[in-house]
Amino acid sequence: MNPILKHEIALLVITSRPKNWHSEIDKYITGLPKDSFFLYDTVNALRAQYRYAFVDENQLRKIALLIKKGLAKHHLNVNNPGSAQIRQISNDALPKREEEDV
Repeated sequence: MNPILKHEIALLVITSRPKNWHSEIDKYITGLPKDSFFLYDTVNALRAQYRYAFVDENQLRKIALLIKKGLAKHHLNVNNPGSAQIRQISNDALPKREEEDV
């Protein structure tokens, strides 16, 4: 499949979050090179969802885990970061949530 088309589909999956979306994005992140634009853009799309999306706590945790996985892959040079490497990424790397009092 064309890498640009595959990336656009991944971004669509991130924003629409269908059933089992997180496992598909996890596989996508694992398959990307550590210094690629696609990894950067995927992590930025996840950061935007983390910051602005209306999601429950379970989805928020999944988004945070994927953000940290992408950052761990880039910073620690690990193709498929496990929980030990993901824990090395601080929660400070996550964006501040934009929540309004309703």
